[in-house]
Amino acid sequence: MENYDVIIIGAGPAGLKCAEVLNNTNLKVLVIDRSKELGDKVCAGGLTIKGLKYLNIPEDLIEFKSNRILLHNSKKKFVIKNKKGDNYIFTINRKNLAEWQFEKIQDSKNICFLKETNVIEIHKDFVVTDKGNFKFNILVGADGSNSKVRKYVGLKSLNTLVAFQYILPVKYDDLEVFYMPKLFKAEYLWIFPYRNTTSIGCACDVRQMSFNQALENFNNFIKSCNIDVSGAKYQSFIINCDYQGYKFGNIYLIGDAGGFASLLTGEGIYQALISGEEIANKILDPCYKSKKLNKIIRHNKKHTWVFNQFNKFDFLLDQFIVIGNFLMKFYWLNQKIIKFFA
Repeated sequence: MENYDVIIIGAGPAGLKCAEVLNNTNLKVLVIDRSKELGDKVCAGGLTIKGLKYLNIPEDLIEFKSNRILLHNSKKKFVIKNKKGDNYIFTINRKNLAEWQFEKIQDSKNICFLKETNVIEIHKDFVVTDKGNFKFNILVGADGSNSKVRKYVGLKSLNTLVAFQYILPVKYDDLEVFYMPKLFKAEYLWIFPYRNTTSIGCACDVRQMSFNQALENFNNFIKSCNIDVSGAKYQSFIINCDYQGYKFGNIYLIGDAGGFASLLTGEGIYQALISGEEIANKILDPCYKSKKLNKIIRHNKKHTWVFNQFNKFDFLLDQFIVIGNFLMKFYWLNQKIIKFFA
């Protein structure tokens, strides 16, 4: 059985960022991913300004950018614009992001990669895969919302969103968000343009509405808007927003496996990157104090509280949108609200 100091299960944004920080160290690292192509995960690809600044990615990786969102409630459309003028909402392609991240470490001397490898069992100090068994001192679970590592440490996910989308072979001009409480409770429907395509999707909180009901409402809404999805690609995916800790003995959880995604916005790429970086720093220095990680955890708690209020008082959500639009007209409130959501 081959021995590794660190095994990372999952090569998404979190796992690749963790590996990047551990690159060129004296640690022997193994990254295991079940996919043939890195970044092969269903995702709406939304990214806010803080995530873009953190990534510092090349311009050609950005599929769409805008300094405004068209926000709809049940009765009216509002233009939510950044008074500062800067773009604050973006879309990216997950595969392109993964390839860019992988380029930084593909020639690493201390990191090995195993693609198209399924993890079958996890034990205290080794993992069983369809390509052999591998021993570890530290295990990092970066294997997404349906994480085997998360299940191994005994965590049950309570705050889980089920999302679904159509990828249309046409590009829309604007990024739009629809809050329709009668159809989706506190969740929203999105229209996210990319370079040559558009994602139209929605998520449902399974505690508030069944997946089948949400999908039926979603399809009825699309029909009412005369949106043709006959040539579109349908996808569905889970978003785990149930953070319950990141360290369990010699096992760490990062990204969606750790439940770091926002329950309010569904955003998870930025949180995945930060958690991957900071857990790697903790592996390198057990005394490392992570201000970034603590900030994300506090911010997500605030998002969870707001989301729960939206669910509790969903009949007032239309009025909340109107009030929010009014407050966005004042520069200092505009910037605070953008910072809170983006």
